[in-house]
Amino acid sequence: PDFADTAETLAFRSKAGANNKAAERALAIPGVVEAGWTLSDLVSMTRGNKDSDQKRHQLKSELMSLVNKVSDQQFSWCFRDPVNTEEVKDYLNVVTEPIDLRTMEKRIRKGDWYKNKHMLYSDMMKMVNNCKLYNGEGSTYSEYAVSLEKYLATIFPKRVMSAASLAVAAASEGGDGGSGGGK
Repeated sequence: PDFADTAETLAFRSKAGANNKAAERALAIPGVVEAGWTLSDLVSMTRGNKDSDQKRHQLKSELMSLVNKVSDQQFSWCFRDPVNTEEVKDYLNVVTEPIDLRTMEKRIRKGDWYKNKHMLYSDMMKMVNNCKLYNGEGSTYSEYAVSLEKYLATIFPKRVMSAASLAVAAASEGGDGGSGGGK
């Protein structure tokens, strides 16, 4: 059957406009209609992919904004790059999952590490805790970590902070195991 002549096609053309061009092209492929595909099936699939891409892009933008806000803080200089384990030889004996802002930024740009803000917050808190663990209470670096922790409470919604324990579990199941170096 000629899909261009169906009432369904005409209705979708008026509703969806240019959004269904790809779906119309797919219906023109021999066997697609015979396999039971309809224009509405194909339009909903292409719209769903666009929505998903937009949501991913929006999340990446929001996460990058949060990392940039942290990086812009004066106290964050020691969290911007991985710890140099050539210089700090015992670091990996103390900190088993290093993380830093540059590693977080790389993960965001790659696009498949952070599924939500909870996971980013968990990595930020891991960075804070790594710093406190390695440097001990009362050190200048630990004071920077406390400042960072207080700042995180101002830029992350409380619901993100309270759900961070779920993100820790999700983050520990995949990725490169925290190859970055938080202080």
